[in-house]
Amino acid sequence: MKLNTPSDRFFLFTAVTIMFAYAYQHYHIYQSDKNIDEAIEQHNKTTSRYVFLFNGSEKENRGLKRDLVHLKSENQSLVEQIDHVANYYQLEVIKLKDEIMDLKYGGKNERNN
Repeated sequence: MKLNTPSDRFFLFTAVTIMFAYAYQHYHIYQSDKNIDEAIEQHNKTTSRYVFLFNGSEKENRGLKRDLVHLKSENQSLVEQIDHVANYYQLEVIKLKDEIMDLKYGGKNERNN
């Protein structure tokens, strides 16, 4: 095949230029995809590590919440017991004060006379 005419040479030049442009574009896309894939892989590793840490802390948080609820109910029970004991001893103190007053000033029947 002889390329004697300018149009044949132009056609060959255009075909070779388009072929190189096409190959360069694919090479550029391949390099970009490779860089993007590496960045995504690194991001996925980092994200998976943070997800693992988050799940661990969430599990620990659930356990702490359960312990907190248990301790609150236990605390409420203790407060109720303390109130019950305090009321009991308050009544006992009132009875003792009445007995002291009776011993000090005489019985109730003697006061009324």
